[in-house]
Amino acid sequence: FQAEDGIRDVAVTGVQTCALPICALTVTGSLVWQNGTMQGSGSTTLATGASGIIGTTGVLSLVNRGLTNRGSLLWAGNSSFALSGAGFVNAAGASFVIQNDQSITSGNGATIANAGVIVKNSTALSTVLPAFTNTGTVNVNGGTLQFNSFPTNDGALVLANGAVLSTNANSLTSSATGLLAGSGTFNVGGAGRTLTVNGALQPGNSAGRLAINGNLVLGAGSVTSVELGGTTQGTNYDWIDVTGNASLAGTLNIVNLGTFSPTAGQNFVVLSTSGSVGGVFATVNQPFASLLTPTYNAANLTLGTQAAL
Repeated sequence: FQAEDGIRDVAVTGVQTCALPICALTVTGSLVWQNGTMQGSGSTTLATGASGIIGTTGVLSLVNRGLTNRGSLLWAGNSSFALSGAGFVNAAGASFVIQNDQSITSGNGATIANAGVIVKNSTALSTVLPAFTNTGTVNVNGGTLQFNSFPTNDGALVLANGAVLSTNANSLTSSATGLLAGSGTFNVGGAGRTLTVNGALQPGNSAGRLAINGNLVLGAGSVTSVELGGTTQGTNYDWIDVTGNASLAGTLNIVNLGTFSPTAGQNFVVLSTSGSVGGVFATVNQPFASLLTPTYNAANLTLGTQAAL
């Protein structure tokens, strides 16, 4: 575990310990880490173009050591993944696929930084306990992906139909560079917890329902886009469904889906709450010849046609 060059295929089982003061391992072929402990100063890097599979059964432990993925890494099987005094980086251009309904546990200041793509494919609960930062993309394709320490999002969070991203009952702020999209559920914990959007909000998967368990606050610089392609809420046109209160601001973009054209008297409830609606969009952009008029009701936002288009 001391070689720095020429490492192509590595099978890791048991305990692997670096004896040197700084031990760098670069895998340029394939990495198979089934279980056991990787520890020691320095770092292990899965190089660009390389691939790896971690986990079968038992526990994977990364102790006082960095792990950087620049290739394609799959977390499979039923192994939990313990980080202690360690940092895991999913670099730009890399993919980390979660096909595992276990936990990544945390100790001694462990961190995970994503600048690439993380894909959650398994169908139950996968939990990430280390402090998490995201400047890349997280795709939740199934089940629930829970982050216990994720206060700010700077990248893209995309939810497939029925999928859930949970913050373990902690509020989440998506920054000006952030994107929240899809037709699943952002669960920030319900009452007293808030999802704040300062970047882009794009409900639906052309089109669909995006649920928010908690309050929704749209910042002045936020851009919300809703697609209209028919008259069925959450099926032909986008719908934001909020369990708490919604505070509106920023820009609303109305996007024509396909060749649909609203007719006089049609109404589209694009946002509803179980609480109240406050604020208004400063700018409303739309593609239709005549205006869809936004009506800010006590508990919903409705777009209504006032004349034939």
